[in-house]
Amino acid sequence: MKLVMSIPTYWARAGEAREDDVVYDHPTPLDEAGTLGRALESLAILEDREFSLVIVVAPTAQDIADAAMQKVRRIVEASHPGVETFLISTGHAGAIRERVAGEAAVMVSCFGYPGVRNMSLIAARLLRAEGVVLIDDDELIEDMSFLGKVRGNFEAGVEGLAGYYVNADGGFRLKPAGAGWEEGLGKIEAMNAAFDQLIGGPPGLRETPLAFGGAMAMTRSLFEEVPFDPLITRGEDIDYVFNARVAGVTFMLDNTLAVRHLPPPHSAPPWRQLQQDLLRFTYHRQKLRDSAYCAEDFDPYPGVFLRDDLEKRFSRALAAQEGHKGSAGAGRRTFPDAMGVYMKRRRAWAEMMLNLAPAAGEPLLTVV
Repeated sequence: MKLVMSIPTYWARAGEAREDDVVYDHPTPLDEAGTLGRALESLAILEDREFSLVIVVAPTAQDIADAAMQKVRRIVEASHPGVETFLISTGHAGAIRERVAGEAAVMVSCFGYPGVRNMSLIAARLLRAEGVVLIDDDELIEDMSFLGKVRGNFEAGVEGLAGYYVNADGGFRLKPAGAGWEEGLGKIEAMNAAFDQLIGGPPGLRETPLAFGGAMAMTRSLFEEVPFDPLITRGEDIDYVFNARVAGVTFMLDNTLAVRHLPPPHSAPPWRQLQQDLLRFTYHRQKLRDSAYCAEDFDPYPGVFLRDDLEKRFSRALAAQEGHKGSAGAGRRTFPDAMGVYMKRRRAWAEMMLNLAPAAGEPLLTVV
């Protein structure tokens, strides 16, 4: 089974961000070293070396794309991953968009979390992989049998696989809410309840309503049919689990499959992340209402945020944030026929993936 491991890496301009820059949790400024080199060096522990590595370069703006690509190339060359390694960035995404039509083109991008994840799936397709493993650049692999476990689950018939994050302190739970707005929102409490159910207990597989974007894997039968939804601003991993369920695939969490998660501090203010969360849960809830499922099917998380009291929860949290811009108005957006639009795009994605191949003499991936 040919595997591709894909690591997105997010880069921002040195100095202050501009108003129209893409917002990520913690992109690395171009004048800093970042965490990518550390992540690449951790791959040396893997016993299984039969995989290709794809690094998706995600800048916060087009005008720094070339600088980000060159920065990443230098980091990769210095890290010596020891496996076949490819870079893919905005130029590659543009070349692909020129060759696809309509709704498929919307999903091909190196900007925004869903687009970046989709580029990982596209790269896996171009490399004819039978499975793709998604890792993030702020993580370390500390389990030499990590890829062996992925292969074993795939061979046992799992199509959508989730691992989990181990924090710097060795645990998997989030720190308890420290601010009043966090307590009122209840997100940390809901996430920890889900983690206790899924990760705690004896080793094994469990059906899961969520996944960790930097510790998930999909077989070709899944990633060629189901794309990440371009209308999700954050939480694209959890939304993907829902989309897979609609497509008839239930994600399974393996509580022996872990990566060490060592993220730098978030660069965006809490109120901005809250507004993005409100927007994505509002959209996710509308898709859910247009499906055969209900919020309870995804409890305790994200189900608790897919109910009718969503706006009230976020209004309280946003009101408690000093310097916040606006209130819960961001969540009042409506998404007519949300599921219908996504399904149309899913069909376009499947058709694109079926026919996707490099044009003669056109290297859609840059080999390092």
